[in-house]
Amino acid sequence: MEGVTIVLIGILLTLGQPGLSLLNLSKGRPTNSSDFREGKGASSLVVDGNDSDFLSDPNNAAIPQCLYTISNQKTTFWQVDLEQRVVIDHVEVISRRGGIGQRTHQIRRNGYSIIVTASSRYLPITQADICYSDTDPALSSANHENQSCSNIGRYITFYNQRETLSGSDYSLDAVLELCEVKVMGCPINKHGLNCSEDCPARCTNNLCFPGNGTCMRGCKPGYTGSACEKPCDDYFFGQNCALECFCAAGPCITVEGKCPQGGCSAGYNGTSCNTECVDGTFGDNCGSKCGHCINGPTTCHHIDGSCRSGCSPGYKVETCIEVCDPGKYGSQCSRHCGRCFNGAPCHHINGTCLTGCAAGKQGNTCDTDCTPGMYGPNCENTCGDCKGGPRTCNITDGSCPGGCAAGWQGPLCKTGCPINKHGLNCAEDCPAHCTNNLCFPGNGTCMRGCKPGYTGSTCEKPCDDYFFGQDCASECFCKAGPCTIVEGKCPHGGCDPGYSGTPCSTERISQDQTEVIGCHDSLNNTKDVTGYAILGTVLAIFVFYNIGLTVFYLRQSRRIKTPPKPSTAYEMQPNSVSQDHSNYEGLDITKVDNVKNIYETIGE
Repeated sequence: MEGVTIVLIGILLTLGQPGLSLLNLSKGRPTNSSDFREGKGASSLVVDGNDSDFLSDPNNAAIPQCLYTISNQKTTFWQVDLEQRVVIDHVEVISRRGGIGQRTHQIRRNGYSIIVTASSRYLPITQADICYSDTDPALSSANHENQSCSNIGRYITFYNQRETLSGSDYSLDAVLELCEVKVMGCPINKHGLNCSEDCPARCTNNLCFPGNGTCMRGCKPGYTGSACEKPCDDYFFGQNCALECFCAAGPCITVEGKCPQGGCSAGYNGTSCNTECVDGTFGDNCGSKCGHCINGPTTCHHIDGSCRSGCSPGYKVETCIEVCDPGKYGSQCSRHCGRCFNGAPCHHINGTCLTGCAAGKQGNTCDTDCTPGMYGPNCENTCGDCKGGPRTCNITDGSCPGGCAAGWQGPLCKTGCPINKHGLNCAEDCPAHCTNNLCFPGNGTCMRGCKPGYTGSTCEKPCDDYFFGQDCASECFCKAGPCTIVEGKCPHGGCDPGYSGTPCSTERISQDQTEVIGCHDSLNNTKDVTGYAILGTVLAIFVFYNIGLTVFYLRQSRRIKTPPKPSTAYEMQPNSVSQDHSNYEGLDITKVDNVKNIYETIGE
């Protein structure tokens, strides 16, 4: 019983230490390296199974135990061929013991890398091939190390260089001092104690970590879990169950994700119903088009079509497909329409009233009151003559709140007063004494003057005494008091001396005045004859003067040429020219003066 217990404890300890259950895959395998120093160990000593860290056998210095590459090199390497693709768990590295020269060996191994490749060619180095790299310039005092190196490959290469690594913590030359390297892992598809167990069948490519058997590269489609032992949950499928399906009538097949029946849920399409709707579509079978999202028609949610960033102006949330409710417009349908004509709705995007504005409003959106003085639909009508002025009418119907100005009537105060009316609302009659009863409708003044007998702007004033007729423009000359103001009749005693006629306004002319006037006419005729005689005389004198002057010059010229002859004298007799004053004899000069005075009196 005791022996069984010991065996069980040993098995448990072995399982509890993954390294103990793995194989040393590098022992005795072919190796290669940079040149090593003469008399020192070859590359094969690194995999001979001797864990000693002494460069030579302590009992025989001539027997080398470690690889020691030559100096004066900027790069150096050691490589082992595992002769098959394996899954590596870690690498155990035993370097040369330092002794007194410990720092020398530390700076030589500082900066090395472990590279795993499928072929012997390891240059150029790629990041995917590096399973360990000493990037810490600080020196390590340990020469026995376990480096984690989870990778798959056949060739393991140790590499160091001094092309880029330099400084006091790095040797001048690249040198490797390796005593033993153990590549710990299992062949492909194996794990467990001495790599005796197969990897789980549902691991991708049947690859698992050699230490614990968990799948190295995930699970085959349809399974999940560390060992891929668990089928996918409903509505999940594919490798590692990482994909989600959106079937309309039940879960999809866990391997390829096909929906058994009923097609895809809203917002998805494709064979596995895991492709979201694109190109501005949404809903069942991606058959609906996105609405007017503010960021464009392709940005709606693929399932319900909602626009998460909001709608373009004029459309309702959430899908932005429906236009704003009547009476609303703009962004988020948050603005109220103006007063459109006949209550018509405004444009859902910009709020314009396509049918024009209701009475009292103007502008594209019909939310601006009419300018004073205008009214009605689109404010196209001009106010009438309101009592408070033409700019005070009601902007809706044009009515005047305080009534019409004087001279106007009607509901809009645009109709002038009828004949014979004036004043506010044309409520007053024209003054009775206006001619034809016509007056100006605004102030009631008579339009065509007054009827006979009256004067004044409204013909309210009778004529003054001794004046009569239309506008009192005629004067009467009654003997015993003023005349009647209408026709100018003198009621008592007739006319003043010198006047006659029914209105007593015609001047009467006496017999003496008639004689004087006749005499005056005769005098005028005499004056006319005398004037013509004088004018003829002047012209005759002018002619005779010119003739005489011509004769005089001719005679003078003859005297120069011929002897002078005795002259004959002609004397003008005083009585040779008669003067007839018989027409003016007997004319009374005083009467002429009287005639002159009469004409001056009558304005001639």
